[in-house]
Amino acid sequence: MALGRPVVCGPDMANFSDVTPALVEAGVLHPTTDADQACTVLRSLLARQSQQNWGQDRPQLQGPSRSIAELLTVALAETPAGAKTKTQARVGGA
Repeated sequence: MALGRPVVCGPDMANFSDVTPALVEAGVLHPTTDADQACTVLRSLLARQSQQNWGQDRPQLQGPSRSIAELLTVALAETPAGAKTKTQARVGGA
């Protein structure tokens, strides 16, 4: 959030309950209830990225962050909307 990027999180924000509503209202925090909803939100945010210029002046990712970002980029590009990811299929996700 400090870098001007949206944040996608899971449903448990108990440790941040005092700031969560304001961040959601401001449109910078996107709580999700499950993996399917997280994928939907991520796709929406990525589709809007070029309009928001979120990609400019972004920090260069290194180490594990770079690997995770690359894996997510590939997985989101290869997974049709509504289809199960390999992880969801393996763990019995919806």
